[in-house]
Amino acid sequence: MAAREWLQPSKYLSGLNEVVSNLNEELIKIDAGSIIGLNAACSKVLADAKQLAPIDTGALRNSGTVTNPIHGEDGVVVQQVGFYTRYAAEQHEHTEYAHPKGGECKYLEKAINLNRDTILELIANGIKL
Repeated sequence: MAAREWLQPSKYLSGLNEVVSNLNEELIKIDAGSIIGLNAACSKVLADAKQLAPIDTGALRNSGTVTNPIHGEDGVVVQQVGFYTRYAAEQHEHTEYAHPKGGECKYLEKAINLNRDTILELIANGIKL
């Protein structure tokens, strides 16, 4: 039986540091791209939700915003779309309310549901940048 030859790690692990460095660079690009895509998706949902929201004075539609993206404790990027008048949730949830000047209930929920495929595409396109 032949004796085993001991090899220096540098003989069989050459280039490992470069591979790890390249992977880290790609992960940074993916993270940045996901933020770009998520922001585009949230902006699309907000634009559509504003068009669907009930209108009386315009305050509800004008209160719609998208928060800045943040990294949560688990590293997941989080961004929120919402409306911030004191009656926004009430107008959203009460399906029995009439909206004689236009708009409808469930405006944010409907905007998300109408854009499911678009949301995924926008996030994916951001990551591809």
